Amino acid sequence: MIIAAMEYAAVGVAGEENLLNVDFGRALLAIDDYEESLDFMAAQITAAHERTARLALALIGGAGSEPTLEHHLMDLTASLNKQAQRVLGVYHDQGWLRSDVPFGELVETAAVVTSVDTYLRITYRDGWSVAAYKSWLRRMLAETIFHPPQAN
Repeated sequence: MIIAAMEYAAVGVAGEENLLNVDFGRALLAIDDYEESLDFMAAQITAAHERTARLALALIGGAGSEPTLEHHLMDLTASLNKQAQRVLGVYHDQGWLRSDVPFGELVETAAVVTSVDTYLRITYRDGWSVAAYKSWLRRMLAETIFHPPQAN
């Protein structure tokens, strides 16, 4: 139930296996500008975290003492990694990802940088504003995962 609530809060539907099939994914697929895409990703991820952070805290906290919640958290993490792989596949096809780092490592980096855990650390624990987090996230995506297209 908590996973469905988090999915619904994050992207407006629960149970969809492919993020590219929901409004977020369709909007992402429609963007053909590198800078606009980075802005979109940072804004959408930040907004999703704002809506799901309290639910994530409950799930993470409960997973430490309840095996069923731990199982749900592991399933959610695996699902989020698959979604990151799908989204980065789109950017790979655009030629917008770093080529000096293996794709699997880019996926793992994206999963960590964009995770709600990272959002919680930066905003709740370190006291950054949501705007500062969003700016940091955009910069981290640009510096660690993406590579701007070459001018023709």
